[in-house]
Amino acid sequence: MNDVYAKAYTELYEILKNISENDLNKIPNEILMILEEKRDKGYEFKLQENIEFENQKLLRETKILLAILYRDYWATKEEKERITQKWKGDIIKSEEKKKIKYDELFKNKKEHIIEQKNDNNLPVEVKKEKLFKKIISFIKKYLKI
Repeated sequence: MNDVYAKAYTELYEILKNISENDLNKIPNEILMILEEKRDKGYEFKLQENIEFENQKLLRETKILLAILYRDYWATKEEKERITQKWKGDIIKSEEKKKIKYDELFKNKKEHIIEQKNDNNLPVEVKKEKLFKKIISFIKKYLKI
């Protein structure tokens, strides 16, 4: 996982080398230093000049990091408010879908456990998805990447 982020940092670092100095100055030096330190220096990435930015082949993590930079440093107040409201709405919708999904899952699990107890078997352990993976999945789904 860290290898993917190191590559994403490299891609983001290269992208930032191609933006205006005015936009670059809006990003705190601490963030730029972190990108410099944690990037994968062995990973070769160059923006293709003959391809529009939207069509560049970027890692999903790079797109997420770029979206966060946009929200935090380049968006206007109105854009930040719209983004925040959209994300809140998306989180609520996502939580409602999860609730329905998990309600069905636990209902089926209870029925399955009851059937297993009748067969004198132990219940099956259900592994939970890690919170960090859920957050990353949500961001990817939201950004449609």
